[in-house]
Parts: sequence; C-alpha cells; structure tokens
Amino acid sequence: MRIRVLYFSSLADAVGTREEDLVLPESATIADVIADAARRHPKVTPHLPSMLVTRNEEWADRTANLCDGDTVGLMPPVSGG
Repeated sequence: MRIRVLYFSSLADAVGTREEDLVLPESATIADVIADAARRHPKVTPHLPSMLVTRNEEWADRTANLCDGDTVGLMPPVSGG
C-alpha cells in the first residue's frame, strides 16, 4: 500500500523534507511508519518517545492499522504559554 508521511516542525528539519511517500505492506501500522522513519532518518530517534501522530488529520495511536492512501503526520510535542 502507498501512504504519505508528513513531518512537522523540528522533525521536518531532522529529516530534510516536509513529506514523503512510502510503500508498505498491507498489514502496516503507524508504529511501522515511525520505525521506518527512524531507520532511514536517524536524527528522528531522539523524538520517538514523545512524538505525536495523526492518521488522516486525526490523533491516532501508534498501533492503528493503515489503509492505502492514508496520510500519517509525525510531530514533536508542542509547548507554549
């Protein structure tokens, strides 16, 4: 299946792009996308414990299954005041 991954804020800087397309097995989950991103872009690794994720513009759990055409957003936590 084909999905789109969007990187936000410091993750986009670490990866060097704001988005990319991936081809994954039909059984892929968001956790698989994150593992793939960390493998291909080692600078993502420090963000793994606190990374926020979305699936098709809705907050998602890392165990969520993906479907062909989904968009996964990966972002560092946001703080402010």
